[in-house]
Order: sequence, then structure tokens, then C-alpha cells
Amino acid sequence: MSKLFDSATVKEQEAGTRSPSSEGGVKAVAPIALIRSLPATGERRSPRTLIFTETKAIVDDLKAKVTQAEKTSRRRWLRPRPTSASSSLAGTHAGPYDAKLSAELKKVDPESSLTALRTHLDTLQTKVATASAAKDELTDEAIPALKSLEDRRNELLDELHAARKERREARRTRVDELNAKTAGFVKLDVPSEGDYTEFREALNRLKVGSRAREEVVDAIAKFTHPFRFVRALWGGDVNELVDDDKGIDAATVARLLANIDERNLWEDLLAAQLIDRPDVLTVRFRKPDDGMYTPIEDLAHGQRCTAILVILLADGDTPVLVDQPEDALHAPWIEEYLVDRLRNLRGSRQYVFATRSPGIVVSGDAEQIVTMKATAGHGEVEASGSLERHDLNKLALHHLEGGPIPFSRRTQKLQASTQ
Repeated sequence: MSKLFDSATVKEQEAGTRSPSSEGGVKAVAPIALIRSLPATGERRSPRTLIFTETKAIVDDLKAKVTQAEKTSRRRWLRPRPTSASSSLAGTHAGPYDAKLSAELKKVDPESSLTALRTHLDTLQTKVATASAAKDELTDEAIPALKSLEDRRNELLDELHAARKERREARRTRVDELNAKTAGFVKLDVPSEGDYTEFREALNRLKVGSRAREEVVDAIAKFTHPFRFVRALWGGDVNELVDDDKGIDAATVARLLANIDERNLWEDLLAAQLIDRPDVLTVRFRKPDDGMYTPIEDLAHGQRCTAILVILLADGDTPVLVDQPEDALHAPWIEEYLVDRLRNLRGSRQYVFATRSPGIVVSGDAEQIVTMKATAGHGEVEASGSLERHDLNKLALHHLEGGPIPFSRRTQKLQASTQ
């Protein structure tokens, strides 16, 4: 452009204007041969004015072409990717501009080009279409199907929970019947919390990394049913599980819920909902010395055997066979517990004892006594019947008391304590 304002050139232009037909004039204006026409009017203008006018027209024309090329390129980017034939044609029409634009893109990112951008755009459009189809399928099919499955699962869980509850109530009814038959010697119970060991182990897996306090987790395992625990957390209802009286605070429950979500333990949570807390039968025995009921786990061996035998005698109506109970029972308790039960339950079922205890045979008022003798090879019946039979009475005295002489000695020496 600087040549347009060169003073020598201007002078040559002036000469060319005065003498359009001269050869030198034509050659002089060769540098500005892009000027399309002179003003149509007959008005004479100065050479400088003509130069500026024609130059502005050239610049405006170039700007319009550049703007049109940019619009054409943008429309091409937004159209679907052309076939090889159409792509070749497009490259023919917009080749120079595309090449220039590609060069500018490579200055910013060496890996970029118009072809790469168009390919990336096609890929994104394909992904958008796939995502849109997936969204429609999720909204129209998957979510309703999931809701239906959740509803069905909850129905089955309700049925399972009701069946377990019915089973527990049946066991408690049976326990009440047994308590009535044991005459207060033994108390049985089926606690509502059951055995929560398995549920506590499941909570251990769910709490890893949550920094939940152990005593709160223990309280959840003991006082919260797995069914209720999982349903509350699945619905995000932390306050449903809070129980200040039991030591279950909202902060600990919220930590458990956050940990389950962060570690994606939802499947483990749902599995915990199926855990059963098996019913536990607690047995307490009333001691004769203080009359207090003591858990069977805290009793001595003989006391445990007494408690179990009292329950055995009261439970059912089928025959009962007991082998030498005196080996495990304290002698006074045979009279206080066992004999008392045998007398009160007489006629309800048949009891068969293999025993040397005079308390069971005599104090229990046995209706049928069978005495036996044995050798190394075999045993045989000596006699059978009741104590009213003289021969059987003598055999009973021999087997139970060691004979008349030991019995007389004990009677003489212990008789003072009976008065």
C-alpha cells in the first residue's frame, strides 16, 4: 500500500490521467490495476482523491468476502459429516480458507485441524444421541421397572417379617404354658431382641472407615431390627433410628449412612435387611436359699441339671426316660424339685427312671418298680410290682438303702434330726 502514496507514482498517475492513450501512462498505473473504474460523472477529481476512493472500495470488498467465507465455514461445521464425494467438493470450494484456518488452529494446538474438529463434533453428536436415547429408556422403562421391583421386594419383606413375628409369638405362647407347669421353680422367656450376633457382624462391615462409636453400634444391633434399620437408611431417614434413651444418636447414624454412600455399600446394606435375629430361650432357676431367679449360665452343674429336668418333666406328653439323675442332682433338690414335680404331674405322662435314689422311688411314690441283677454277660429281672409287695419291698430296701442293717443305723443316728 505504501507504493500507492509514493510521490513518483502519483506524478505518473497524473500524467496518465492527462494522456490516457500514452503507453507510458498505462505502464505507470500498472501497480494499481485492481482499480475497477473511474468515477462515472464528468467531475474532475484530484489524483490523490481517486486513489483513496478506489483503495477503500477494494478493502471493503475484501472484508465482505472474508465475512462470507467465515459464515460458510461455520455452516459447514454444523452440518453432518459429508460423504467422500461431497467432502472433496467442499474442500475444492473452501480449500484456501480451510487451509488458513487449519494453520491458525495448529498454532494454538499442533494436534488440531478442521478435520479433527469435525470428527470430534461428529463423535460428540453421536454420544449426545446415545445419551438421549439412554435417558429416554431410563425414564420410560428402567425407573418404572425398578420402582415395581422395590415395591414387590417390600411386600415380600413384610410377609417375611410377619411370618417371623408369628413364629416368635407361637414360641412365647408355648413358654407361657411351660412356666405354668414348672410351678415357679423355673422361668422361661423369649426376649424380643433375639440373637443379634450376625446383625452386629454386618454392622461391622458397614461401619469400616466411618469412625462410628462402638457403643452406639452395639445399641443399634441390640435394639434396632435389621428390617427397620435398612429401610430407614435406604430412604435416607436418619432421625427414624435416633433413640436417645438407648444411646443411638443422629451423628453416628449419619456417619454410617455417609460411609455406605461413599464406599458404595448399598448392596451389603440390602443384604443385611434379610438377616434374622434367631429367638433365644432364656432359662432362670429359683434357688431355694434366697428364692432369687438366676440365669442358668451362672448355675453350678447340678443346679443346671435340676433346672433342665424340671422343664423336661413339664414339657410334652410322651414317655420320659432318665438314667440315674441322682448322679448330677443335689440330694435335697431331688426332694424339693424332682419329687414335687413327679407327684403333681402324675397321670399326665409316663416317667421311667434307672435309679438308686430312695427319694425318687419311695418319696416319688413309684407305681411300678422293677429290680434287676446282672452278671458279666447279661442282666435279668428279679422282681416287679409295687412297694406293697413284701418281696419287692425287701429288694428295694436292699438296692436303695444297702439292706436293713445300714438303714437301721442311719435311722437311729439321724432320727433326732427328724423330731
